[in-house]
Amino acid sequence: QQSLQVAMEEHRRREEAIRIAHESERERVLMEETSDLSSRLRDSEEARRRDRNEMDAELQMAMDRGRILNAKLELSDGRARDATRERNKAVSELLDQTNKWDEKERGLCRRIERFRQQEKEMREQIANLKDSLKGTEKYLELKIKEVKSNKKEIRRLKDDLMVQTTALTTQRREYRRAEEEAREAKCKMLEVQAAYVDIESPSKVSLKAVRRVARKRAGELHCMDEGTPFDIFEDTEKTEMHGITLFESGSSPSASPEPKPSCRTAGRIVTNKRSSKAIDSEDTRKIIGKDQSYTQKVLSL
Repeated sequence: QQSLQVAMEEHRRREEAIRIAHESERERVLMEETSDLSSRLRDSEEARRRDRNEMDAELQMAMDRGRILNAKLELSDGRARDATRERNKAVSELLDQTNKWDEKERGLCRRIERFRQQEKEMREQIANLKDSLKGTEKYLELKIKEVKSNKKEIRRLKDDLMVQTTALTTQRREYRRAEEEAREAKCKMLEVQAAYVDIESPSKVSLKAVRRVARKRAGELHCMDEGTPFDIFEDTEKTEMHGITLFESGSSPSASPEPKPSCRTAGRIVTNKRSSKAIDSEDTRKIIGKDQSYTQKVLSL
């Protein structure tokens, strides 16, 4: 998900860069069109000036012709009438030409006004584009700051994950070590339990009773609900009172009363009602082994 967010941010940045490039290209095209219009405006003004100069020259020539005609009129009335007709004709032609040039001038003025209006609109568009670019730059700066803060947060989360992973690894090692210690403690407890079984006699002993005696002798028996250490009884009668029964060879475990080990808690007695199991001396020998020196060593514990 974080990589998807990073990819989306990268896509947005690319779109913003493309949009800025398009806007820059549009601004460049508008500037080129503005320069083209300005050059065309200069060309039109130059043409107008050139046309006006030509018109002034033609007017001067017509005036010269008019003076010539007036001189001819003074020489001759007939020639004067002809000259007058020619002069009127030239004047009418000159007026027609002047009207034509005035119409052209008005058209050029309209075109110049239209070009000026277009130039004004283009300047407004350029100003709007500049404002839009400024807003886009501010937006991009904010997005860049946000991306930087997101990168810092991701780096911090990665560090936290590494710390948690290290702590989890340490806990796993401690758990394995505790399992090993529990396994060793269980093996030692089984050795202690087996140490109290009489190997030479063929009598059968309740497995639960053997374990209870071993726990009592080792001081590891606790109350079932209070967790208080059980009293260690050395006397056999007290041991039998608390439900640990050793029955003789040949007797059946089912014929003997069910052992009911209990512990004294705050004013009441809790009794274990589960059935006991019995093992014979052959199983006991298998547990301890046939080495008598090892047996004596274990019994000395």
